[in-house]
Amino acid sequence: MTTTKTPAEKLSTMRSQLRGKFLERTAEIDGLLCAMLARHHVLLLGPPGEAKSALASVVTDAITGADLFQVLLTKTTTPEEICGPLDLPALEQGHYRRKVDGYLPTAHIAYIDETFKGSSAILNTMLTALNERSFDNDGGRHDIPLMTAVGASNELPDDRDLGALYDRFLLRYWVEPVKTRSARRTLLQRNGASLNITETMTLAELETAIEDVEKVTLEDTIVDRLLDIREALEDMSIVASDRRWIQIIRLLKARAYLDGCDSVETRHLSILCDCLWKEPKERSEVVKVVNKLAHPVTAEALEALDAAESEVEKVPGFTGSNHADVINGVRAVVRKLTAVVNDLDGLPSKAPESESAEIDQAMAKVDAMISAAKAKAEKLVEL
Repeated sequence: MTTTKTPAEKLSTMRSQLRGKFLERTAEIDGLLCAMLARHHVLLLGPPGEAKSALASVVTDAITGADLFQVLLTKTTTPEEICGPLDLPALEQGHYRRKVDGYLPTAHIAYIDETFKGSSAILNTMLTALNERSFDNDGGRHDIPLMTAVGASNELPDDRDLGALYDRFLLRYWVEPVKTRSARRTLLQRNGASLNITETMTLAELETAIEDVEKVTLEDTIVDRLLDIREALEDMSIVASDRRWIQIIRLLKARAYLDGCDSVETRHLSILCDCLWKEPKERSEVVKVVNKLAHPVTAEALEALDAAESEVEKVPGFTGSNHADVINGVRAVVRKLTAVVNDLDGLPSKAPESESAEIDQAMAKVDAMISAAKAKAEKLVEL
C-alpha cells in the first residue's frame, strides 16, 4: 500500500536529491528551501557558470503549480520585461494596465540575474515586489504570490542607492566553483546529464508547510544565543538591522522544520553565517562567532584549517639560493599539516551529520596543501 508523504517528508527527500545533483552546494540548497518556507529572499554572489539559475529552476520545477519568472537585468531593461506589456485595448479605454501573466506579478519564485544592473525605475519596482509583495497596476496596488526571489550577481552593489534592495535579501551566499577532486570528476563524468529531481510537491502542500513553520517553537535559550551572537558581532562592528534580526526568527523556524524538528535547536543557528555579513570579508568573522556558540566541533575544524594556512605561509619561496633549507622547511610544514589532518580525522565522530560536510571540506583543503607542499619540494630537488 502506498503511503502518502507529508509536506515535511517531501521537502526532506527533495533536499537529499538536490544535494546529489548540485555538488558542494549544501548551504545554498538549504538556504533556498528555508527561504521558501520563511518567504524570504536569497542572493547568490559569484562568477557565472556555477549553476545558480539551474538550482532555482530545478526547485521550481519540483513544485507543481508554481510559476518561475526569470530575467537578466541590464540598464536597458524595460518595465515591460519585468511586469508585462501594456494592455492596449484597455489603454484606449483610459486604463493604464499591464498584462501580467507570465511576468513577475504572477510568479511564485523569481530568478533575477545581475540583480543590481537595472535602472532606478526597475529597481524600485523590484523593491516593492520583494518587500511588500505587491505591484501597482491600473491605479491600484495588488498583492502578488511571490514566495522567494533568488538574486544573482557577479559583484556587490557599488551604489549606495542600491543598499535598500541589497538588504532585502536575507540570505547571501558567495558561490564558488567546486573544490574537491571527487566533485570535479563527477561534474566531468555527468556530461550534461539532467539536474532535475524526481520528488515533487504541489503548491498547496508547500503552502501547508509554510503554515506549519509557524508552529515550530523558539525557546528562551535560543533567544539568549541570538543575543550573544548579536552582541559579539557588534563588538566587531558587524551590525545587522533590527528588521533583519526579526526576520531571522522565522528563518530559524524554517531551518528546524526542514530538519524535522518541532523546536529550534542550537545547531540550526548555522544558517546565520549567511545572514549577518554585508561585505564578504566579514563572513569569516561571522562564521567564527556563530560556530563557537552553535557548532563547537566545526569551529574546532576551522581553527585547525586556519592553523594549517598559517603554516603554509611559512614555507620559504623559490627565490632562496639554498635549496636544502627550502626543502627542509617544506618537510617541516608537511609534518605539521599531517598533524592537523590527524586532529581533523577525529572530529566527524564528535559532530552531528549536519556538520560533517564542512569538516570534510576543511580536511580536503589541508590535504591539498600537503600535496602542493610536497610538489614544491620535489620540484626543488629536480633543480
